[in-house]
Amino acid sequence: MTDPKTPEARLELARDLFELPMAVLSLAMLGLVVLEAALPLSPGAARAVEAAQWLIWGAFTLEYFTFLLLSPDKLAYVRENWFGLLTVILPFLRVFRAFRAVRAVRALRAVRVANLTRRGAVQFRSLLQWSSFAYFMTVVALIVLLAPAAMVWLEPAGGLGSYGAALWWAVGIVTTIGSSLEPRTLEGRLLAGLLYVLGLAVPAYLGGVIASTLIGQRQQDVGEARPGEGEGVYSLEERLERLEAKLDRLLEGRPGGGA
Repeated sequence: MTDPKTPEARLELARDLFELPMAVLSLAMLGLVVLEAALPLSPGAARAVEAAQWLIWGAFTLEYFTFLLLSPDKLAYVRENWFGLLTVILPFLRVFRAFRAVRAVRALRAVRVANLTRRGAVQFRSLLQWSSFAYFMTVVALIVLLAPAAMVWLEPAGGLGSYGAALWWAVGIVTTIGSSLEPRTLEGRLLAGLLYVLGLAVPAYLGGVIASTLIGQRQQDVGEARPGEGEGVYSLEERLERLEAKLDRLLEGRPGGGA
């Protein structure tokens, strides 16, 4: 039995305590970000949304530094969660004049969306452990919903300056249908490049799932598989697992895994 007084046990207890509240707050923040980008808000509503976002961001900050203080190896924790640290401190940089420029504010908002996407992916991974397919499609839907919010801030003067147009563009990219709209800024083009990569991964993943399902159904119909008959299924499953791992690393913004 693990000693509850050890740093590892205290850190694990903190993770368990924070998991559900942070999942709820992450979903609330996702809703606020989409609301802010999709609807024209009155000054009073905009202030209320911003205040709610700051409160939730304060909870994210508390979570990060609680885990940092409880971590036995604090330097290793910072190395493994550098993106979380970056997105925790970025909102506070707006108090400095250099970060008040319009382009800097847009970049900070885009980074915030990236962090929310990463957090959402991590939260859904723990909630959807029963189905890798459900997890993958949920993360894809999360990206498709949040990427337009970032594009609205990165491309305010172009055809992608409204959430509806940016959402239609993102759906077209991910489904490989394509879109006549194109981003003009460097940041917007970088975001578009990531969506193009996702657009290549989605049909590959779905094709692998369908093939694996059909082969598995065939084996079930035939009955007991002959020696070596299941190698194709295992190969497909391994490829799907590697694709999911690559998607996790892309969302987490670092070579390894982590929360």
